[in-house]
Amino acid sequence: MAPRRDQLVLATKFGGNGELVPGMGRPEYVRAAIDDSLSRLGLDYVDLYYLHRVDPSTPIEETVGAMADLIDAGKVRHLGLSEASSHTVRRAHAVHPIAALQTEYSLLTRDPEEGILQTCDELGIAFVAYSPLGRGLLGGGLRGAGDVHQGDWRRGNPRFQGDNLDRNLNLTESLRQLADTEGLQPAQLALAWVLNRATHAIPGTRNAERARINSAAGSVELDADTIAALDALFHLASPAHRAARTTWPPSSKTRRPRSRPGQRHAATPARVEARRRGSTGGELVRTVVAAAGLDTSRIARMAVEPQWLHDPRMLRIRMVPVARA
Repeated sequence: MAPRRDQLVLATKFGGNGELVPGMGRPEYVRAAIDDSLSRLGLDYVDLYYLHRVDPSTPIEETVGAMADLIDAGKVRHLGLSEASSHTVRRAHAVHPIAALQTEYSLLTRDPEEGILQTCDELGIAFVAYSPLGRGLLGGGLRGAGDVHQGDWRRGNPRFQGDNLDRNLNLTESLRQLADTEGLQPAQLALAWVLNRATHAIPGTRNAERARINSAAGSVELDADTIAALDALFHLASPAHRAARTTWPPSSKTRRPRSRPGQRHAATPARVEARRRGSTGGELVRTVVAAAGLDTSRIARMAVEPQWLHDPRMLRIRMVPVARA
């Protein structure tokens, strides 16, 4: 990456890797984590440094203060948070401006509409929607349970099981039909809807052609009628209809709990999924969009143009082949 460093906006995370580990927000952990990341990457700085999960044992002010020190040291340029509540975001932003908040958001997962989007808009924070295609459900390639192969962590996710999967697939078939009328791929329509509300979207794929299809969503302008049709189609996922929601597991044991100000829940769906798939996050260099595999010897990373913090539409992206170590 070093030869192309000035062409990339590079983001990475620290803290938690899907698990809430006491002390992961302490200043000494923050400093050690960035040094380890830069050493592995062979770089001098990263553009955006996310706190992966808020440390419940450390005040957010202390963590963000240590992250801000990394800017003064020239190791980081912008700060970000992931899966933080509105209350926590406000506390963090009061210590140092937060550039970006990354949270799951899609037609099927609408929780950020309960205050997160409004907080980001008020404070001028870029909202980065991860899993904007509902973890693959809205991408157009999933037609049945047989497409979720053995070993795929999604087999343990309730939205991919039994009646929930059947209902979700019915919704995605309706999405496909609506996309056809618009001359779009289902993924492009779903991403365009997200970009109508979020600052950025980061769909993940290992397929270069799929990455190109997804990136084209940034040039799609949806009219009011299409947006209304999508909202009507996926109304059960909206906060206003949470009581009738059937596209997320109906069991009270698995329903995402409603957060109170300052409260953190260790068993939210995103965290449960991370534990199920045994993900450590690794030292994945998140270039704000996921890697797309070209072949077995090379990886193409989708690199973001420098104006990404200011562009309210889909990020301008180019494919940058990087030799696999």
